[in-house]
Amino acid sequence: MPLVVQKFGGTSVGSVEKIKDVAKLVAQSSHAQKNVVVVSAMSGETNRLVKAALEISAQPFLPAYDMLLASGEQVSCALLAIALHELGIKAQPLLGFQAGIQTDSLFSNARIKNIQSSVLEAILANDTIPIIAGFQGVSDSDDELIPLITTLGRGGSDTSAVAVAAALKADRCDIFTDVDGVYTCDPRIVPQARRIKQMSFDEMMELASLGAKVLHMRSVELAAKFNIPLRVLSTFKPHDGATLVTNLGNMESPVVTALSAESGETLMSFQLPDKEGQKPSVFFKPLAAAGINVDVINKTSADHSGQCTLSFTVPTGEVKRVAEILKTHNVMIHRTPLAKVSIVGIGMRTHAGVAARMFEALENRQIPIHLVTTSEIKVSCLIPESEKNLALQCLHEEFELALERAAEYRTK
Repeated sequence: MPLVVQKFGGTSVGSVEKIKDVAKLVAQSSHAQKNVVVVSAMSGETNRLVKAALEISAQPFLPAYDMLLASGEQVSCALLAIALHELGIKAQPLLGFQAGIQTDSLFSNARIKNIQSSVLEAILANDTIPIIAGFQGVSDSDDELIPLITTLGRGGSDTSAVAVAAALKADRCDIFTDVDGVYTCDPRIVPQARRIKQMSFDEMMELASLGAKVLHMRSVELAAKFNIPLRVLSTFKPHDGATLVTNLGNMESPVVTALSAESGETLMSFQLPDKEGQKPSVFFKPLAAAGINVDVINKTSADHSGQCTLSFTVPTGEVKRVAEILKTHNVMIHRTPLAKVSIVGIGMRTHAGVAARMFEALENRQIPIHLVTTSEIKVSCLIPESEKNLALQCLHEEFELALERAAEYRTK
């Protein structure tokens, strides 16, 4: 029988009734496969715990803070095991340390160092389903008197599930969530968006890095490293279809597989003498020291007056801090709210002219392009925030993503 790791997110286990439904789903699938289950905290629970900690301290003691946050998964893990036993299915609830998940000591954003899989293997050999609390592990450091509970940060339960799948050499990792897969675009913005049946790890990593919420980038990187196929499907409609993320090759790959849009960026630009512009580190080192992430950077050549323009984007929430840090340079900073609209597809590796089509489609709708960034399988344009939805609609139409045969490259 194939071995499958099933991960259920917070919305999937958001109430006792939903946990009972998940138990039925796990029980039904266990007739055809061996299951290992990883669960998140019930939806809203982690936020409640964070709020409670911050009401006591603005900077909580991290080992205690991680122990607190990890308790959310403990609840859903135990409840699911109880629900499975009520259905006559043997299940063993396990916290991260009981499942052998060892991490470094970077609290609240720990990295998995190793998984000692012998306990999980013994439980499976006893025809019992391991139910593992996701998002957590235990520190593996000689500097500590005792092992300490750690949490894995954003997307930690997905990462837990893929790491367990890799350690057990599972055939697949199923990510159950509240959507039935990855779509060509956000269907709330583009009603014609289509669920993608299969896509590559590279494409999914690009989409995750661009703000797609379906899978966290760390989990996809881990799946790609150990070649663990990922399947994204709905807990509430598990038979309606899914998206399979695998190590695809380039043959017959779509030129553009999906679109992504990310709001909340601001373009900050200012003029300065070209001599000063030759040393951009003077501006960016203090930003880095303040923990401000700068995304796209552009510097123009000197104009007839010897002035150049330095432009870069930052999260909109950081604009005031950036202005405060740079005020010593006595520059007039112009601020423009932007959105980043991207096309992603491994077919770009073998087809020319894709970026030109994107630019032309935006230009035909009179959507200004401020900055452009590219990778081997991605083109991103920074455009006015107000034009984001229109840009997605016209690009979805331009690359015919609503069609099943969108993989065909059509020259204009």
